[in-house]
Amino acid sequence: MSSQGVIASIQYGKFLVNHGDEQLVLEVGRNLPYKMQKDLVVGDRVEMIRKAGEWKITSKRKRVNSLTRLKGKVRRPRKQTIAANIDLAVIVAAKRNPKFHPGLIDRYLILCRFGEVEPLLCINKADLDGDEEVLAELDWYSDQLGIPVIFTSAKEKGGMDSLEAALRGKTCVLVGNSGVGKTSLVNVLLPELDLKTGNVDRFGDGRHTTTYSGLYKWAPDSYIIDTPGIRGLEVSIIPKDTLDIGFPEFEAFTRRCAFSNCSHDHEPQCGVIEAVENGEIAAGRYESYLSILASYEQE
Repeated sequence: MSSQGVIASIQYGKFLVNHGDEQLVLEVGRNLPYKMQKDLVVGDRVEMIRKAGEWKITSKRKRVNSLTRLKGKVRRPRKQTIAANIDLAVIVAAKRNPKFHPGLIDRYLILCRFGEVEPLLCINKADLDGDEEVLAELDWYSDQLGIPVIFTSAKEKGGMDSLEAALRGKTCVLVGNSGVGKTSLVNVLLPELDLKTGNVDRFGDGRHTTTYSGLYKWAPDSYIIDTPGIRGLEVSIIPKDTLDIGFPEFEAFTRRCAFSNCSHDHEPQCGVIEAVENGEIAAGRYESYLSILASYEQE
């Protein structure tokens, strides 16, 4: 008897697989070939066969898309696929505590566009005061790039109706740095899970509380993937000469560049630099681009 399942979590050599209304626990070696264990991530769809009353994974179906980053030491990084077969990547940032980092959002947007995953920005902890000038930068994302922006407060349950409407009927992954409240949002959607959450430390940085990714069903045909938080995001998995993929607003101005291989960094007669000087491209976005470009030189 054969069937299909979806990888819901991977931890300690065991794979939790959603199979209809039940969840199977499959062990590496017993129910899963060793050679496949490093090739599976949360969200992967797998083929299974049942023999002698036990299910066994036999193959992985081709992914529709995936969200992948580089992880590890700078000189020896490795690819890490965060999740596969996702309809929406919810980039969660905090209004404050931890500090709002638009540069991290830009890096996630690059990975989303490279992986062909639709992004949505969720600004959590909207109940906190302050940092209004910083959050004004979000207008660029929504007005110029057309990326949906939703403000929420997991603590006060504010904005959850809008978030639920955006997630309903989809498989979504929550990503962002530590302490922004990804797991707290999952707990609002599924209070019965009561997943462990942590506090921000005295330096304003988030603490890693979620240690593995998990896929949860919260409504009919609606799934949410909670992921461990990060403090930095390496995007050099993207070829340097295609970095513009994460900055679509550059495209209209690159035609004005004097050089076809313009890096938009130092070259004369650069259409992108001129657009920044004229206020046609947000200065913060351009600074983020330069920061990411410089990271390639440090490898």
